[in-house]
Amino acid sequence: GETAGPPPPGVLDGTHRAEPCLIVPDDPAVLDGLRRTGRRMAVGPVVDVTALGRSLVWARRTLDLAVCGAVPGDGPVMAADHVPTLVVLHHRDLVGHVARRRLRPLLELRPGRRRGYALTLQAALECGFNAAAAAERLGVHPQTVRHRLRRLDELFGAVVHDPSLHVELLMALRLWLAIGDEAFTGPA
Repeated sequence: GETAGPPPPGVLDGTHRAEPCLIVPDDPAVLDGLRRTGRRMAVGPVVDVTALGRSLVWARRTLDLAVCGAVPGDGPVMAADHVPTLVVLHHRDLVGHVARRRLRPLLELRPGRRRGYALTLQAALECGFNAAAAAERLGVHPQTVRHRLRRLDELFGAVVHDPSLHVELLMALRLWLAIGDEAFTGPA
C-alpha cells in the first residue's frame, strides 16, 4: 500500500485498523489536506464526541455506497450529502416492499430502458415535472424527457402526479437505482 505521512495536528489516526478511519476536527483546512491525498474516503457529519461512533458508521455506509457506484465517489464523499439514500438503504426491506408495489410498472419496459426511465421519473419528481429542468439534471434533451414522461404517464397513470405519493416514489426510486431492478421482479 501507499505510505502516508503523519496525520495533521488534531487528527486521531486509526489507519492501522482493519477498517481504517481518521477522526478529524471540524476544520476546512484539514479536510482540504485530506482531499489532496487522492484517497477514496467518506466523511461522516460533524458530531459531539459522544456520537463519534454513529458518524463513523454513517461514513462507512457512505463509502460502501461510493465503492459500489450508488453515489458519486470522486474525492471525499460527504455522508450528509447522501442522507436520503442512507436512510432508504437502512430500511431496505420496508422500502423494497414499497418499491415492488409502486414501481412495478417500470418492469413493463425492456430491461435496458428501465434505469433511464427510473432516472427520468426521479428527476421529474425532484424538478416538479419541469421537463427542461429535469433534462438539464439528466444531461439529455428536453424532448427526450417529454417523451419519457408521456410513457411514464401511460405506465403509471395518475399515481406519478399525486403529491401525497411523491416522497414514497422518491424513496422507492432511490432504492431501485441503488441496487438495480433485478431485486424487484418478485411478488409485490
